[in-house]
Amino acid sequence: MKTEIKQVLLYAITPALIAGLFSIAPKLYEVATEPKAVLQYTLVLGPKITVDGSLQQVVSARVSNSGKRTLTSLRGELSIPGGTVVAASIENGSGLPIDSKQSSDKVVVTVPKMLEGENFSIAALLKSNQTGIQPALLLRSEEALGKQELPTTSAFKDIRLTILSALLAALSVLAMALFALSKLKRATLPSRRNAILYIARATQLDSLVQTVQREDDITYMDFADMLLALGRGSDEDSKRNAIAGLKCLLAIEGMADLSRNIARRDLEVLSGESIERALWEKESLITDALAFRNYVDSTFNLKNYGASAV
Repeated sequence: MKTEIKQVLLYAITPALIAGLFSIAPKLYEVATEPKAVLQYTLVLGPKITVDGSLQQVVSARVSNSGKRTLTSLRGELSIPGGTVVAASIENGSGLPIDSKQSSDKVVVTVPKMLEGENFSIAALLKSNQTGIQPALLLRSEEALGKQELPTTSAFKDIRLTILSALLAALSVLAMALFALSKLKRATLPSRRNAILYIARATQLDSLVQTVQREDDITYMDFADMLLALGRGSDEDSKRNAIAGLKCLLAIEGMADLSRNIARRDLEVLSGESIERALWEKESLITDALAFRNYVDSTFNLKNYGASAV
């Protein structure tokens, strides 16, 4: 059975979009509400100076708990391979219980517990006889490995494409829902089979009515050709009924362009006249089942047409 485009849009694509939206909703909720363990650091290198043939440089590392969970057993190691740590100090602005140990080539700090938002800094003067000083910071806790802080720190920015897709899906569903509501404000359109059968009955030709009733999936194009075959007979009344039927067929809204062109062509063949396309522009089409029946009765000059609308 052929499927109308509007039915596909309304009853197939819309549920798919809604299903897609609900499928990603749990993931969005999980990402938005799950506490994250985030251990970050910022490493700042000062200018290099040469003293007695060796390079010296001040290095500062700021360590922070940027997540939503408490970090435990934190350990940090600031070192300079092939160099020397001349001096080091710890800046503790949160009252953390920090234990620090300095050796010739590194500074090691340990923190038993670090709450959300807490931070501290390690500053060191490094010296090396090599061409360049390449300090390294190793940082970890029981919950997370230390990572250098990047400009993008918001968890929501990592899922911006997912959120954008969800918003587009929601807008699509909203647009289709508004379209459906606008259709509901008008009277129900005649279905294809009902419209064709009503035109066939208006001809008062039992053979045509029986043929239409036997066809379970008759199309507008099929019916237009049936009317053309009917009108080509020697009976003048049949030709007049076929012309009237084709006019009624052309008045139906929602017909595919190809079917409408076939019906228009068949009408021109029977009437011997060119049919103005403007006669069946969108604003002239029947969009109401009751108005369609009144139009058919009027076209076939049936008595008491429109009486049911009173």
